[in-house]
Amino acid sequence: MPNTKQAEREPPAVPSAERYKDAFRQLRATLPANHLALLRAHYLAPNHTITARELAAAVGYAGHGSVNLQYGMFGRAMRELMAYAEGEQAAYVFASFIKPGAQGNREHLWVLHPEVVQALDELGWFAIQ
Repeated sequence: MPNTKQAEREPPAVPSAERYKDAFRQLRATLPANHLALLRAHYLAPNHTITARELAAAVGYAGHGSVNLQYGMFGRAMRELMAYAEGEQAAYVFASFIKPGAQGNREHLWVLHPEVVQALDELGWFAIQ
């Protein structure tokens, strides 16, 4: 039987779009190309929602393990820069996760936080011409 208190719990708050913009600007000069590629693929995915397997394919990784490692490293850098400690996974700083089966999905869905989307929109990093 599921724990209803856990099921009803609100997800942790995320930083504002402005804080994301500041952090992205600060990291931009030292951001590895593969981290930027992951963020770009995630941002450009339909509804900013993607699986780790799809991210791997989009950036040329052999599998989702590399995505977990690299997005986790990127997430830890963002967390440290923003002094943000919410969520269980390092990548929560970028996205929430929908468990398999919750919406008919076979794999975890990674959904970019609206604040991340807004920050990237305002920065114009991945603007489609």
